[in-house]
Amino acid sequence: MAAYIKFDGVDGEAQDKDHKAWSDLASFSQGLHQPGGGATGAARRRGDVILDDLTCAKGLDKASPKIAEAICKGKVFPKVEIDLTASFTDAGRVTYYRYELTNVAVTSYNIGGSGQSEEVPMEDFSLNFEEIKVTYTENDSKGKSKGNVEYSWKVEEGEG
Repeated sequence: MAAYIKFDGVDGEAQDKDHKAWSDLASFSQGLHQPGGGATGAARRRGDVILDDLTCAKGLDKASPKIAEAICKGKVFPKVEIDLTASFTDAGRVTYYRYELTNVAVTSYNIGGSGQSEEVPMEDFSLNFEEIKVTYTENDSKGKSKGNVEYSWKVEEGEG
């Protein structure tokens, strides 16, 4: 698997032919949860769903200063996309999972590295968003799409 991230209006340095001007993404994580509770003999209660910030880690590249600047200035990116790709012999690299985030704010940013290493410093950051759309594309063994499964959610409205 290879993963890529693209901030609207910000170029990265990924070398993948289908993700030029994106950034290579080392890892990502996002949680969703719905508070619930109940007492013995009582009906179970559910609260509204909570979508945690999407956290990402990537190597330092030319997008890095703009990501850090965004948290300083409170900038909201109209769109951020994340593609997860798989390699197929005939089709090359194919996107099979995609996040599309709308009205995205950087809510945390950290950078770190070793002064005694040739490794590129890593940065991690969290993204808060107003809307999310997630698409899974099923592919056959040759990388040909067999269709999509999607979900979307508008955080403020609490609906998809």
